[in-house]
Amino acid sequence: MLTNKWAIVGAGGHARVVMDALLCNGDPQNSYVFADDDVALHGVEMLGVVVLGASPQLIQIGTRFHVAVGANRTREMLFHRFVDVGGVPFAVTHPGACVSQFANVSEGSFVAACAVVAPASVIGVGVIINHSAVVDHDCRV
Repeated sequence: MLTNKWAIVGAGGHARVVMDALLCNGDPQNSYVFADDDVALHGVEMLGVVVLGASPQLIQIGTRFHVAVGANRTREMLFHRFVDVGGVPFAVTHPGACVSQFANVSEGSFVAACAVVAPASVIGVGVIINHSAVVDHDCRV
């Protein structure tokens, strides 16, 4: 089980984008680990953060996690699997995104650089708002 570390689930391209956003927010690299079920990636470092091991062994009751997998169905399945075992999802917003104080970004979601989330819009759980995307007022994603 992880103590004092937050897990980024996935170790592919989208996971690197999520970690970059966290680092751009000023979060220290040693606060995070990558979790990926591909054994060949265990021990590999990405952006100065190690792929520690398989996600089912790392995500347990109380573990803070963010599923950074681009495939929607896989991301949804993993999100619910880890919530069901007591994991606690967290959202990530790049500091270069423009998110209205009147918008709602749900747990486990990601808002990338240059994205705009306008007032009264709602971003659901585990949603990716990618680079330069616009979610205009009153929209639900």
